[in-house]
Amino acid sequence: MNDELLVFVDESSFGMQSTVVRTWGPRGQTPVHVGSGKWERWKVLGVLAVAPASGATAFSHWMSPEGLPGRIIAVFLRDFLEHYNKPAVVCWDNDSSHKYAQRLLTTPEFDTATRVAVSFPKMPAYAPELMPVEQVWKAGKIDLLGNFVPLDFTDLEWEVDRAIASIGDRPELLRAFVRWAGFELDESLWQ
Repeated sequence: MNDELLVFVDESSFGMQSTVVRTWGPRGQTPVHVGSGKWERWKVLGVLAVAPASGATAFSHWMSPEGLPGRIIAVFLRDFLEHYNKPAVVCWDNDSSHKYAQRLLTTPEFDTATRVAVSFPKMPAYAPELMPVEQVWKAGKIDLLGNFVPLDFTDLEWEVDRAIASIGDRPELLRAFVRWAGFELDESLWQ
């Protein structure tokens, strides 16, 4: 990536209860969908970056069974931004953990502060239609893991990690998610 980054950050959960996409049963009988009966969940943080001038994309994710407090979000985002070492505009909703993470990222006295120039535009409290990462979650939950019933919590971890990573490995799909959210990418500038 060789220019300013537009970075989108969002969280989601993937649970032991599968997402039912479609099911079937013999004619005249109600379909039966078997679940695990457990309610454990993996919390997933996703960071999608696009360089509008070049079309370069990057995606990374972090998974935790415990939750995603502001400090973990700040450290993960700091490391992501410093890896690319480009000025960035970070778009996320106004969740309280994001406000705390923003303070940790921008206060030089904290060990979580980033050395990269970063700005945070004012975003609505909840606006999934402006967040391309929402499409990563949809693709993961519906397209790749629909009707998947994990054997145990470790099985869920492996499958979620595999599914989300496979989406992140497809730059054309990530760019399509950015366009879906209404952000223009001028392909005439790309080389």
